Amino acid sequence: MRKIIDIETDQELAQFALERSADSIIWNDCEANIKRVNEAACKLLGYSKGELLGLTIQDINPESNKKSWKKFWQRLRKEKFLQFEDSHAKKDGTAILTEVTANFIEFKGQEFAVGISRDISERKRNEEERACALGEIEKLKRELELQNEYLQEEVIELQAFGDIVGKSPALQAILRQIEMVAPTDASYLITGESGTGKELIAREIHSRSLRKRHAMVRVNCVSITRELYEIDFFGHIKGTFTGAVRGRAGRLELDNRGTLFLDEIGEVPLDLQSKLLGVLQEGTFERVG
Repeated sequence: MRKIIDIETDQELAQFALERSADSIIWNDCEANIKRVNEAACKLLGYSKGELLGLTIQDINPESNKKSWKKFWQRLRKEKFLQFEDSHAKKDGTAILTEVTANFIEFKGQEFAVGISRDISERKRNEEERACALGEIEKLKRELELQNEYLQEEVIELQAFGDIVGKSPALQAILRQIEMVAPTDASYLITGESGTGKELIAREIHSRSLRKRHAMVRVNCVSITRELYEIDFFGHIKGTFTGAVRGRAGRLELDNRGTLFLDEIGEVPLDLQSKLLGVLQEGTFERVG
C-alpha cells in the first residue's frame, strides 16, 4: 500500500512540475498531432488548452510541412534529443522565435516527441542591435583609419595657408560667393591661374560648411597615374588585383561626410571625367571589382 501511495505522489509532483514550468511544453505523436500541453504553451501561443489539442505542429510552425516533418521525425528517432531554434506562429498570426529542445519518448507502445521551448525574440533583437552597434563602430574606426592614411599623405604635400586677407572689390565679391555656396551641398568649380589661391578658397568654403567637422580630402589629379585613377577615386574590393588582400575605400567614399577637393581636375582622363560627372549627378558609385 505504501508503494502505491508513493507512486501516485510522484506522478502528482511530476504533473505539477510540468504544468507550472515557465517553459512551453508540448507533447505530440509521430503524425505531428498535439496530444498534451502545459499552461506556458497556451500563454506563449495565445491559444486555450482545448484549442491547442485540436492542432498539429504544422499549425503552430509556419515553416513545417509533411515532408520536413518526416525528416525531422526520422532524425529525432535516431538521435533521441535535438536542440534548435525555430519560428512559431501565435493565434493572432504574429511569429515568435523560440529555442527548442525536442526529446523522443516511447510510452505504452507509442512514440511521442516532447518539445520544450522558450521565447528568445527579445534576446535575438538585443543581439542584433549589439551586432549592428559593433559593426557601426568598426565602420567608423575603419573610416578614421582611412582618413588618417589620406591625411598623412596630404600633409607631405600641403603648404600652410592662413586666413584670406584683403579688401579689394574683387576679393569681396569672391567672399560673398563663398558665403552663398558654403552652407549648401552643391558641387562648385574654382578657376584661376596657378598661385592665385584656389585651394585657399576651397578650404574656406569647407570651414564654413555643414561638413566642417569632417575631413577635406585633397586630390592632386596630376600626381595620380592613369592606371590608378579609378582605384584612387572609387576604391576597390578584396581580390580585385594581385596584392589586394583587403578592400579599400576610395577618395569619394572617404569623403562621404566631408569635402573632396579635386586639384587640377582638367588633367583627369576624359573617360573618367564622365564617370565623375555621373557621381556628381547621381550621388552613387561602385568600387572597382
